[in-house]
Amino acid sequence: MMKDGLQLNLGCFDQVFEGWYNCDVSAHLFVARVPLLPRFLRLFGVLDEERYTQYREGIFRRIHYLDLRKPLPFRTDSVRACFCSHVLEHLYLIQAERLLAEIYRVLLPGGYTRIVVPDLAHAITLYSEEDPNPFLSKVFENRKITLEKNQHKWMFTAPSLIRALNAVGFETVRQVSYRETQYAAFVPLDNRPVGSLFVEAQKKRHQFETVASSPQER
Repeated sequence: MMKDGLQLNLGCFDQVFEGWYNCDVSAHLFVARVPLLPRFLRLFGVLDEERYTQYREGIFRRIHYLDLRKPLPFRTDSVRACFCSHVLEHLYLIQAERLLAEIYRVLLPGGYTRIVVPDLAHAITLYSEEDPNPFLSKVFENRKITLEKNQHKWMFTAPSLIRALNAVGFETVRQVSYRETQYAAFVPLDNRPVGSLFVEAQKKRHQFETVASSPQER
């Protein structure tokens, strides 16, 4: 039954919620598991006070390591809901498509997924020939030197994201607004209202047909 399934919060970074399987690939997960290391990093100025406070509160110790470029380690038809916010754009298109296919696979029939990404249509409105930097920064997310995994690899519009979800098997897919949802547990996880695109999809429920056995089968 759906009530027995996990709720996945994929690529959560530091956004941890009770009742969800929170996961990410952040190096903070490993630092948090080494005794006294966060304290030393704070003393040497590597961590600011806000991040150090998160370590002291045990935020990163509550997050599971999960590389979304690989198949999800969950059984088919075992997950009740899947939330994925500002993650797909950090994957190459083929990796993003594979992740969507994996989300479809692990969801229970009738299960929901909510995909939130930077809205390419919004980014385009920032373009100016005189100053293209705001547009380029929004698209590539690499104005400053940063880790390769934090840079944007792809962007989506509502139609292109809906097509990608349809392509992996979702039939019920719709664009929604910030915190507009058919699955109430998604609401507190939604925290990127500006410049984001929100799409929600539901996996089709199984339809069982009763077929009378033939005389030969009796």
